Amino acid sequence: MNAIKFRCVTTYDLPTLYTLSKIGAAVKSRWKSLAWRLVGLVIAAYMLFMGALSLFSLSGMEIFGVIYLLCGAAAGIWSLFLYRIRAWYVRRFFMNGTQKQTFLFDEEGFEIAVEGAEKRIRDEYGEVLRLVETGDYFLLFLEKNVAHILPKGTLTGGTPEEFRKFLEEKSGRAAEEMRG
Repeated sequence: MNAIKFRCVTTYDLPTLYTLSKIGAAVKSRWKSLAWRLVGLVIAAYMLFMGALSLFSLSGMEIFGVIYLLCGAAAGIWSLFLYRIRAWYVRRFFMNGTQKQTFLFDEEGFEIAVEGAEKRIRDEYGEVLRLVETGDYFLLFLEKNVAHILPKGTLTGGTPEEFRKFLEEKSGRAAEEMRG
């Protein structure tokens, strides 16, 4: 490994995973994600209406009213809190709690050291498909469903502007600015 140019530490807690989920969906297909959430809200409203109608207007249909109300509530919660649910799910089932990763950037590529693991992961800059910058983070998208989120606040070795220029030069990708 060459001399380290930049170092960044990411703590994959719920707020960080929430941001990753939200920005990841926006980068992939912002309108598609929004459309599916709106469809979910319409379905939730319909089911809640049908549940109330079955519960209060149609005798003998109370069980269907309860089922409609429960399903409508579930669809509404899913649509409104999708990114938070995804963040919780990833943390709970894939990361087994909060995970800390240290990213070390040199001239040839970058290395990821996961806290508590001996093995390090090495990636090359040519593998970066997209580079996204928000007010607080840099995101490196390597594959369709693989991204690394790098908080600007933990960056050492230079300023966020210098780091952006470094990543743009090494990856050959222009940084896309996005609200986050």
